[in-house]
Amino acid sequence: MAEIFGVVAGAVSLAALFNNCVDSFEYIQLARHFGDEFGRCQLKIDILKLRLSRWGEAASINEGTRYPPDDKLAQQIRSILEEIGFLYQAIQKSCKRYEINATEEQLQLYTDSDLGPVVRSVHTKLGEITQRRQKKTSLAKKARWALYDGKQLERLIDQAKEFLEDLEALVPVESQRQDLAKQEVECLNDAPSLELMAECAQSTDIILAQTIEVTIQSNEVHNTIIGALNTTDSARVFIGNQLSSDFDSARSLNEQTRNSANSVQAEGTSRLHVGNTYGGRSFWDD
Repeated sequence: MAEIFGVVAGAVSLAALFNNCVDSFEYIQLARHFGDEFGRCQLKIDILKLRLSRWGEAASINEGTRYPPDDKLAQQIRSILEEIGFLYQAIQKSCKRYEINATEEQLQLYTDSDLGPVVRSVHTKLGEITQRRQKKTSLAKKARWALYDGKQLERLIDQAKEFLEDLEALVPVESQRQDLAKQEVECLNDAPSLELMAECAQSTDIILAQTIEVTIQSNEVHNTIIGALNTTDSARVFIGNQLSSDFDSARSLNEQTRNSANSVQAEGTSRLHVGNTYGGRSFWDD
């Protein structure tokens, strides 16, 4: 890695250097010292990678003509990317020193197969997003290396965030980044994934965290408070919202409603639905 971010870094294209920085997150492993926090720590690394790829996509970093080598802005971007590379290098050296006196047990590492189902699903989806954004311009593959304790991870996160903030200040493209964050969240289409990501993004990616929070709030439907319910004969009552069979599942439900009734008395063959219907006919079509 040293040669990639040393002399050679100045000879490669800006796009190749950028994609190499994104790729470098892929080669980080976590030791079993992280225990139950392994999944969340892995996602924090994934989110840093995602955030960097989002900025690159928004800034059109892979468009070769956008940032000519002699352009001052391109030189500033290159300088920050090289600093990210040197950060990887410094932390990797620190981890190598740790390995000298560590026991075999302390050197045991986690793999993706150790991730829980929700974390593994999110990890995979985030990897797919960043991969789609990258062009075939990264440098040679590198050896995997390990983080062994929380201090090393905290150092990586804190300093990488500073460099990301520098890039985002240099080329803000804020509206584009927000749009891309919305697209990322759309790929996480279940509540457990969104809640987990919201937690991990709080300390790594504020735009993503805010986007997830808005999505969670927009998906919440506050409805159906029944004080007293009495039914007789063959009366039917349905409480809550209903999606009919012809409802477009790809459509987003951004409506927030609250439905309530102090008391309900249903008799005979009557039918009562307390809630909302999305789609065609509802309440158990006859």
